[in-house]
Amino acid sequence: MKDDIRDRNDSLPSKPRRYVCHIGDCGKNFKSLFGFKRHQMVHTDKRPYVCDTGDCGKKFKDSNSLKRHQQRVHVHERLYVCNTDDCGKRFKDSRALKRHQMVHTNETPYICHIDGCERKFKHSDTLKRHQRDHANEKPYQCTELGCIQSFKSLYSLRSHGKKQNHKEYRLVKRFR
Repeated sequence: MKDDIRDRNDSLPSKPRRYVCHIGDCGKNFKSLFGFKRHQMVHTDKRPYVCDTGDCGKKFKDSNSLKRHQQRVHVHERLYVCNTDDCGKRFKDSRALKRHQMVHTNETPYICHIDGCERKFKHSDTLKRHQRDHANEKPYQCTELGCIQSFKSLYSLRSHGKKQNHKEYRLVKRFR
């Protein structure tokens, strides 16, 4: 039955390619107007896609080339600069910059309310780590065969792995 359907589909005429490039001796055919217009950029010097990362300004013929450029060239750039007190530290994203800027203020918006503790922190993750002390929670377990130790922070687990010369200390599993 399937073979019958396949045989019938093979004999069906394919959809005609309506758009043909007549520039030079190109002759490429396209089903869609979009594909045809995108292809025509190959034959021109137009580069309408401009990289707006920093002061790069490099131009490209299509959006895919621009995206590829940004991923290859600018992925590790630190474009967000801290201007507080002429600090000048640079960061990859605005979230990291905002986190850093707390260093320059005395602001401590994260407060521990467990058992009347009231200790204050600049960062939410530091508060969470502190709250693990109250609960004696250690969610980071060593995955090395034969090791049963657990830790309250990923940093502590990695330090343990390095000190013990565990082969797979970088392969960390978090459990709850």
